[in-house]
Amino acid sequence: MRSLLRRNAVFKNLWLAQAGSWFGDYFNNVALAAVTLSLTGSAAAMGLVLLCRGVPAFVAGPLWGPAIDRWPKRAVLYTTDLVRTAIALSFILAYDQRQMWILYVGSALLGTCSSLFQPARQAAVRQVVPVDDLVPANALGTGTAGFVAVLGAAGGGLVSTLVSPDIAFVVNAASYLWSAGWIFAATWREAAPHPGARAGYLAQLTAGARALAGQRVVLAVVVASMGFALTSGPYFVAPPVLGDLVYGMGGLGIGLLFAADGLGFIVSSALLRRVPPSRLRSVYGGSYFVQAVFLCLLCLSTRIWEGMAAIFISQVAAGAILSLTAAFLQRHAPQDVQGRVFAVQSAASGALGQASIAVSGLVMARYGVAAVGLPVALVCLAAGTLWLRLTAGEPVAVAA
Repeated sequence: MRSLLRRNAVFKNLWLAQAGSWFGDYFNNVALAAVTLSLTGSAAAMGLVLLCRGVPAFVAGPLWGPAIDRWPKRAVLYTTDLVRTAIALSFILAYDQRQMWILYVGSALLGTCSSLFQPARQAAVRQVVPVDDLVPANALGTGTAGFVAVLGAAGGGLVSTLVSPDIAFVVNAASYLWSAGWIFAATWREAAPHPGARAGYLAQLTAGARALAGQRVVLAVVVASMGFALTSGPYFVAPPVLGDLVYGMGGLGIGLLFAADGLGFIVSSALLRRVPPSRLRSVYGGSYFVQAVFLCLLCLSTRIWEGMAAIFISQVAAGAILSLTAAFLQRHAPQDVQGRVFAVQSAASGALGQASIAVSGLVMARYGVAAVGLPVALVCLAAGTLWLRLTAGEPVAVAA
């Protein structure tokens, strides 16, 4: 993967930009939670902040699709980063002036910007990375996410607790400037807009939906990834509950689980590049089955070492799912509608993820963590089975 960064300077810039903004995002997540709870003392207010970030993202996401396909990706990316810089700085005012409405509005704007940035970045990767390098490129992103998760979450927690949430928000704003700088410095030849881009907005949305439904592999990826999104609830809610209430280890238990989580992504990145292209279809389907078993075991665990082992293996599988989801869509979706395809996939996954988090929290509160283990396993098994059935006999490839 280092050879990919040496060979492809433009992708290296995009990778550095994404790594920096991910790092800042973790500072924001921790500081935002700390500030919200400090100002309100209410878990409901924390949930509302998360809802404000999530709802605009999956509502606006599909509507951004035609614009992403029409506008220059580079300009979209660095402009969005500059807007996110201003939003991150506004959280300082919210904390200093004790104004919760700024947190709600800022979270909604940040979610809206992210719903534009992420699909545009995925479409840009396809423009600058040769087909044969799509899997290594996406695997590198997954491994980086795992590494940054460990450092960013720990750094955000330390800075917010020992110094001030204001500094964490400054780091977040600086990370967006870092990202904008690397993207601005990168130049690549972007494909001219497809003639269909001059059609009406509704016609472009319809064309994107038609392309999604007409490409069997693309449709299978989107449907399977929606099943993966339904596991978000247990993934996000279970570790804090297990670490604190089940294992009785408080913050240490939570931290150890998330450290194992990040390590799983890093290992996944290293393993995926060793898989022959002819095996990627079965690896993608099999990863859903592995995810099913070990997320279920995580929910049933009663000791910290059991939980760490289960979440580590489940995240090795999750890393493969995330990397190959992006690579398959970049390879099989027509380039002139990739913005729309990624926007729909991101929005649908976001909506289902938010619903899963809400339902999982309610179920765990009433019946315990173990109660969500079997349903999650069944969803993952169904997603993997559906992928294998829909793509049977299809030329699933990520190589030229």
